[in-house]
Amino acid sequence: MSEDKLKNEEVESVDSIALFERKVLDLDLIHDKDKALELMSVLVKGKLAKDKGPEELLAIYLKTKELGLGFASAADHMHVIHGKTGVDIHIVRALLLRAGSNIWWEKTKDYEPQYEYTDGNNIWRKSESSDPDKFLPRECSYVYDKASTDKCKADGKVAVWKNGVSPVDWITTYKFQRAIKVDGETKVLIEIGSFSWLEAIQAKLPMDKNGQFNEDSNWQKYRKLMIDHRAFTFGARAIGADLLNGVYEEKELLDIQGKSYLINSDGQVINQ
Repeated sequence: MSEDKLKNEEVESVDSIALFERKVLDLDLIHDKDKALELMSVLVKGKLAKDKGPEELLAIYLKTKELGLGFASAADHMHVIHGKTGVDIHIVRALLLRAGSNIWWEKTKDYEPQYEYTDGNNIWRKSESSDPDKFLPRECSYVYDKASTDKCKADGKVAVWKNGVSPVDWITTYKFQRAIKVDGETKVLIEIGSFSWLEAIQAKLPMDKNGQFNEDSNWQKYRKLMIDHRAFTFGARAIGADLLNGVYEEKELLDIQGKSYLINSDGQVINQ
């Protein structure tokens, strides 16, 4: 395709959006759906649509107005899935950032491997980077050789050892904090968003319809990214319910509906 043709298409797309934005100001989208769809059909011809039909674009437009987002910039990051409009992870982050310094977060576990420790009866699941003694009951002590076992017994504690050398799970965790005013005093609300590979398996996210691991699943090919986005989304909805209005991240919505889809290396849905 020639450079001139590309430029012309871009101009036409921008002009279509501008035309829509001007006309929609005087349009009752709820009571004059036909006219709204007519305007959306103009946009379908431009790059903004990306295989979206007029009705899908209309639903997206309504959702952008509800969330206070710019239609032209947000439409590329939204899809309608079985009647529900989902947004991608970039929109989720953008909505939280609107709160400015009142909301902040940190990733406390980044796809961290989890190991099992056992005394033969009970099992504790911890990361290798943590000192197991800090997380075990006081009557227990982590042991790794005969000397530490003997010391454990001498101290009257139960010996706990590492159960195997391979991780049993991987987990990503975000800690969200938000400053809020309560009776004139600033309080800090804390929410934790986390998700693990074991939770994904329990929800059968990497499985096919026969219950077998699907090697082509996004959960298989992009484990770390998918777990990261799910952990962030859970925490974001908890800390910013008033900002997100219960909106679903689009990969989450597709998983709930059991739909197949493809993502790029950034986690954005490119095919559904």
